[in-house]
Amino acid sequence: MIIGVKIQDYNIEFKDINQADLEKCDTIYAGNSYYEFSSFVQIKIFGNSISKIICIAGDGGATSLHQNSFIVENDRLMVCCTDTVFCLEIPSLNLVWSVKADPFTCFGLYKQNDMYVVHGELTISRIDENGKLLWQNGGCDIFTTPEGNSNDFYVADSYIFATDWDYNIYKFDFDGNIIK
Repeated sequence: MIIGVKIQDYNIEFKDINQADLEKCDTIYAGNSYYEFSSFVQIKIFGNSISKIICIAGDGGATSLHQNSFIVENDRLMVCCTDTVFCLEIPSLNLVWSVKADPFTCFGLYKQNDMYVVHGELTISRIDENGKLLWQNGGCDIFTTPEGNSNDFYVADSYIFATDWDYNIYKFDFDGNIIK
């Protein structure tokens, strides 16, 4: 699957790839790993006399691209790959920062004012614009239900809503506190 977005004068394409496709990349960013990588994302930027392809790799739980896997802003983009969020500069695609945002897998990334909320399998995390992990909070089980409904997790105006595998419901404020 290829997901494309346009920002300024650039087209950016995100694509799930396998290890054999890494040779097509100009640069590869990956976390330090003692294991084999489980997921790979290729990011291609082109337009305004630029054409570059980079790849990111991670060794957490396998992930695949979807609408909440990445955030594109004017001068940078953030993308989840396995347990890590990578921040890349636009248009160079140079790595600005990366942070391990969940012990296993990041399901999604959400913008909240000047911060980012990560829906992880085992934790809900908040990251600032410089990649600093502000807090992480876990639950009784993984943060999804057996059905995997789209309303199992969302970021509202004043709280973060999450449901775990056993249908326990959590509301976190933006400081990581559980609220009722």
